[in-house]
Amino acid sequence: MAMAGIYGYTGLGAGFGAFGMGAPSFGGFAPSSGFAPTQANAQNSPMQMYQMTQILQMLIGALQQLSQGYAQMMGGQGVNRVGQAGNAGNAGNAGNAGGAGNAGNAGNAGAAGNAGNAGNAGDAGNAGAAGGVGAQTPGVSDPGFAAWAADPKSVGSAERTRISQLDDKQRAVLHVWGMQTGSSGKNDGGVIFNILNSPQDFKPEEVAFAREAYNYDMQHYGGVTGKGIDQAFFGLYKDMTGEDISQRYGNRPLSFATGPVDMNNRITGNNGLGEFDNAVIRLWGHDRLDNGQNDGSIVQFSLQNEKSLDSDLVGKQRGNIEALLAADEADGGRDGSSLARAFTDSMDRIYLGGPGASVDKTLAESGLNRTTVGSVLDRIKDTPFPGIPPGIDITNTANIGKCPFFKGGMGQVKINN
Repeated sequence: MAMAGIYGYTGLGAGFGAFGMGAPSFGGFAPSSGFAPTQANAQNSPMQMYQMTQILQMLIGALQQLSQGYAQMMGGQGVNRVGQAGNAGNAGNAGNAGGAGNAGNAGNAGAAGNAGNAGNAGDAGNAGAAGGVGAQTPGVSDPGFAAWAADPKSVGSAERTRISQLDDKQRAVLHVWGMQTGSSGKNDGGVIFNILNSPQDFKPEEVAFAREAYNYDMQHYGGVTGKGIDQAFFGLYKDMTGEDISQRYGNRPLSFATGPVDMNNRITGNNGLGEFDNAVIRLWGHDRLDNGQNDGSIVQFSLQNEKSLDSDLVGKQRGNIEALLAADEADGGRDGSSLARAFTDSMDRIYLGGPGASVDKTLAESGLNRTTVGSVLDRIKDTPFPGIPPGIDITNTANIGKCPFFKGGMGQVKINN
């Protein structure tokens, strides 16, 4: 997906100028003064026939020039077959959008101008990386994510992009925002100092983004404020969810960073946020990584896998995370709705000074309370995703018959206060 905001990416402009094409020239096609109309003559003399032949030949030549000029205007080769760009409707099959899908015969599809955009090719913009994410079962982590979660260094950039549907820059924006808020509970941009002072400790894309955010802040505010990080994150959030949050949070009070943040706070939780806020922020930030969708699947994955990106979180807040899963199931199916609502509450706290995310509020919004969580978890165990036998941990065959996040007794789930 393309990211707006700090990277300055923009859509295509209107008109042919956006494609770098000027107004077409037809090689000086204009009325010729080399001949004059002849008067009608019943005799049809050889001279008259010759003149008529010349006229026809010149007309044919003019039409050829017009056709060539039109071909140049439309992008060149094979454009006389652009009528078949009707097949660019098949670019709707943007599954093949790699090859402009059979945009087929759209006269070199290069000419079909971003025939990619033929109907937005179903937003096949990302179809390059799309690796078939549409075939994923909603709420289920990509099988390849287990290796990433167990040993991040073993999974390369291309595989991470395929699984998450976020490219290196987008993942950098997501991670830098998460490091900032998880370290200080607010965004004043202090993490920029951590990254630029010790670039060897961060990914190249994170360093590049931190430098862009720093330059943005200095240019607009004369100091580091985190506004550059915000601009990029809000744009990414919209790309990921379709929701524009820039109006809600973009006018937060300005604060200047005085130095690096304490990144150990991400582990200790000493960042001014609530315990549940910290769980929600990390899980939401990792949700997109496991299957390219914001569907809450990271919650179940983290509870089922001893080696996950949030193992420490599960160890400390298992009951809270189980409550999050139960709330997601209870409000109409596992689609990430409870995680999304709780994340909004956490952002309200970060940007607006709100009360933050609450387990009780999250449960109540799904019609649950602490005593009814266990029955919903049992329902999940007994009715898993299609094709998975009841009671089986889909990620760990050693745990067949004993789903590790179900504790057995109804109402016995420990929810932290």
